[in-house]
Amino acid sequence: MRTAPLAPLASRLLALLVLLPLNPQAQTASPRLPLGGAWELQRTESGPFGERRSGVPRVCLDSAALQQAPEQTLTQASNAKADMPRCEFTGLVRDGVGSSWGVQCESPRGKLIGTGKGTLSLDAADLQQELEANTPMGNIKVRTTVRARRLGDC
Repeated sequence: MRTAPLAPLASRLLALLVLLPLNPQAQTASPRLPLGGAWELQRTESGPFGERRSGVPRVCLDSAALQQAPEQTLTQASNAKADMPRCEFTGLVRDGVGSSWGVQCESPRGKLIGTGKGTLSLDAADLQQELEANTPMGNIKVRTTVRARRLGDC
C-alpha cells in the first residue's frame, strides 16, 4: 500500500493558515495595556504641606480610553476632587510594561510641570508623577502615586 507524500498537504495547510485572519481583538489590544471594567484606585499626594491619601473604591472605566491613554485615564479617574486641574500628557514612551511621560497642568493657582513613570498590566497599574510649580512663595514640588487594580466587569 502506497501513501501520498505529506509535503503537498503540509504546504497547503501552511498557506491556508497564513491566509486566515487573526483574531481582530488580539491585533488591536496590547497585552500589557489595562482592560476596561471596574477599577479600584488609591492615590497618595505628598508635598510641602504633608501627605494626603484618597481613593476611589470603584469606578467603571472605558476600554477605549484605557487602550488609548491608560496612564492619563487612571491618574485623572483617581482624583475625586472636582476642582483639580486637568493635565495634558506629552511625550509618552512605552518600553515593555513600563512607561514614562511629561505632564503639564493648568490650575487657578498656576502651571504645574513635571514627569511621570509607571508600570501597566491588564489588571493593575502603578503610576508616579512629580510636578513642580513656581509660586510667589518659591518652587513647590508635589509627588502623586496612583495604585490601580481591576476588580472585574462593570
